[in-house]
Amino acid sequence: MCINNIGYFRINMVKTIKILVIAYLCPFYFLFAQDTDIKPTKLSPMIKSAIFPGWGEHALGKNSRGNIFITSELIGIALATYSFVNAKNISTNYQAFASEHAAVDEMGKNHQFWVDIGNFNSRNAYNEDRLRNDLKNLYPDETIWQWNWDSLENREEFEEMRIKSDRSNLIGKFFLGGIVLNHILSVIDVYYLKNVALNEKVKLSSYYNHANQELIYSIQFKL
Repeated sequence: MCINNIGYFRINMVKTIKILVIAYLCPFYFLFAQDTDIKPTKLSPMIKSAIFPGWGEHALGKNSRGNIFITSELIGIALATYSFVNAKNISTNYQAFASEHAAVDEMGKNHQFWVDIGNFNSRNAYNEDRLRNDLKNLYPDETIWQWNWDSLENREEFEEMRIKSDRSNLIGKFFLGGIVLNHILSVIDVYYLKNVALNEKVKLSSYYNHANQELIYSIQFKL
């Protein structure tokens, strides 16, 4: 398998995914970002913001605040998508690299296997280390679990690629958390805006009538 060809595919795939994400999400941005009234629906503003951050703010006429959440959502989705695609394609590259330089069978291997082959030159070296320690997690004497690096430099290069893939995947999860947080903050913001609007329309006051010795409450509604 040619590593250069795989790298070329990775770059173009990432660009393609980014273009598709932007093309898919931009209509939502222009829909919500415009300063025109959105047709009312039966959904409450809080539910709208839970579905798509910023939607609820626009439903309340707070377009500028809504645009902030919408922009954050689009950026988060784009960055998370890029990170996960990048991690997947680096993973494809390092597995092909291991197949070429360590005679690894790529099929059916979990993440721990790739961590192990990056830390030991061969399966025998790995099993010997485990036998000296805890006698657990040994790889069976089968061809599918064999590996034997042709040089220390190639093993270190593989490990560097594997770490980059894991780091990119972790960054993707970080952005996913940011997307979830953006939904929560938008819902809280709509809840706050609704309460502010309610306080502006309803005014509660009280005063004491000394002549009659009465405490009188007054509620005023602004229509």
